[in-house]
Amino acid sequence: MLLSATLVLAVIYFVRSRQPVASGTDYSQSFRSDAPSAEGTRRFAWIPRYPGAEIENIRSSQGRGQLSYAFGFLAPTKLSNVMNFYQTQLRALGFTVVVKDQTKNANGLAGVQLHAENPDRRRIIDVTMVDSTKPGSDAIVEVGVTAQER
Repeated sequence: MLLSATLVLAVIYFVRSRQPVASGTDYSQSFRSDAPSAEGTRRFAWIPRYPGAEIENIRSSQGRGQLSYAFGFLAPTKLSNVMNFYQTQLRALGFTVVVKDQTKNANGLAGVQLHAENPDRRRIIDVTMVDSTKPGSDAIVEVGVTAQER
């Protein structure tokens, strides 16, 4: 019994001692996201997170001096609200924002892709938004975000 209790305490100590330590990166000058990356760090805390969004399908990878990050979410609002949010937030961070593709349907804006880069081009983000509202239903926008950091 004493051996089992000692073993359990040792495992708890080992797990807690292996938790990541803050990297010392100063995020005070960037927009803070509540979105963790897939490996559990906050490397992409500079990515604006739409208010109330429940992020899903988080993916991240690293290769050749570049980190990549992607996630998706549904926003219960009009597409123009999501587009304006990302344009405003990214411009406030000093990014150059370009609307790359825009499609329209009978109800107005149906899809948009924004591309943004910070001044030194070390951070790049693409946001794809598609209006998925069904006739007679509340507004819903599918959003996909991909980002790279060099």
